Amino acid sequence: MGRMIPLKEYAEKIGKDPTHLTKKARKGILTTAVKMGRDWLIDEDEPFIDYRTLDGKKRKKAMEEAGL
Repeated sequence: MGRMIPLKEYAEKIGKDPTHLTKKARKGILTTAVKMGRDWLIDEDEPFIDYRTLDGKKRKKAMEEAGL
């Protein structure tokens, strides 16, 4: 486990919108994300996985297989 960084910094690192990642953190998709006061922190080594498609499978089935 790496150090915890602000979600905004993580978003810049992976090239995603911070608002989108905040929604994923609230839903529990970003497993290492934790809320500290009004800010979200996340492990800098958290892999970003796009669950919209995975090997052509439907999103719901892909998420079930991933255990989410």
